[in-house]
Amino acid sequence: MYKRKILAILLGLATIILMGCESSLSPSAKEEGLSLNSTVPSENKEALSTKTNYSVFPAYSQSGVYLPREVLYYFDFETNQTIVFCAAPGCRHDDDSCIAYLGNAQKFCEYQGNWYTVLDTEDGRLQLLQTNPSSGVKKNIYTWKKKDECITLCNRCVFAFGHAYLSICEQPLEPNTEESEEHLYQIDLDTGVCHEILVTSYPATHHFLGASQTQLALEYTSLGENFLGEEEYKSIYGTGETYSDYIRDYLKENLITELRIYNFETNDYLVLADSKTDGYTPSGDPTVCYGDNIIYLLNDDLYIYNLSTATNKKILSAKNIMTYWLLDGKAFYITGTVGDCGIFFSDLLTGKIHKIKNQGSSEHMIFSISTETSDKFVGLYSEQSGSSTGQSWISKKDFYEDNYTNARVIG
Repeated sequence: MYKRKILAILLGLATIILMGCESSLSPSAKEEGLSLNSTVPSENKEALSTKTNYSVFPAYSQSGVYLPREVLYYFDFETNQTIVFCAAPGCRHDDDSCIAYLGNAQKFCEYQGNWYTVLDTEDGRLQLLQTNPSSGVKKNIYTWKKKDECITLCNRCVFAFGHAYLSICEQPLEPNTEESEEHLYQIDLDTGVCHEILVTSYPATHHFLGASQTQLALEYTSLGENFLGEEEYKSIYGTGETYSDYIRDYLKENLITELRIYNFETNDYLVLADSKTDGYTPSGDPTVCYGDNIIYLLNDDLYIYNLSTATNKKILSAKNIMTYWLLDGKAFYITGTVGDCGIFFSDLLTGKIHKIKNQGSSEHMIFSISTETSDKFVGLYSEQSGSSTGQSWISKKDFYEDNYTNARVIG
């Protein structure tokens, strides 16, 4: 169990250990011809957790956002008001008779006009449920068999090209056991047919990125079989050597992350790049897939891989890229080090690179965007002092023109 708890910490440390510290600057952000509105891709939509107050999901209408909590709220951009998404008179919104009730749901997504939830059933199983928001009609797409003495959690759920891709973790209830498994499933939303693509057992992990009609992309990370937990390390080596030094050295020698492309026709995969031989560095940002494009970093070079055409394209080079992501038809990236960074984006149509003014701050991203509608960004707005106003929205025009004071709080 101890190893499982520190796995996320190790993967985070790996990114810091394997990168440099030099900063790189690019041309000015204010150039003519910058697109302020975009058509938001309808594929590769990630379901969001209902167990946090930070989940904000753009509504299909583009005029507001969903706030999936224990019940489903809707925030309207024009009125700046939040309501429960239920019009039934006298409804208490506290059971399944209410269309907005999400009580047992782990995840929520709107895809192709329907709502989808991954929920826990009363008998302890996991279920993928479809709800028509107009009629309220619900349809069970798939229900997993109950596994005794095991906690089942949906780590990630993405909808693409008529399918749902779910990473389901099965963690034994028995204390101090490390025999957890994570399963990647593909489910046809029309037929309910379920196909298991991959199973990873601790200490290996996978992270689904996105899919097209013919391929999917994921990261596969292995720590090796000989990693020692802190107590095991001390029992063998005592306290003469520090455990943090052991972690650093072990990661340098053993951690490998592969960027894999799975082909549905051949039922096989190729390793597009890996961290050992190619300098592949995972982003850590959830929006590395945009439509059917994924963005990835090899050393100092950012690439776009199209999952539909199976084609690669190098889009830019920059020193010390800390993280990167795709939104608004643009490749965003941050260079430098923590507390001394520059924020840039490259327009995928023109190839022009712009630096975001960020109100002159190099400490952190003042408006940290997480999702979008056609003409607005949603994200965390933090003032120069670092204090956050919480989830907010801002027009894309104001964002690109550095007018962050026009941001409005959601909720």
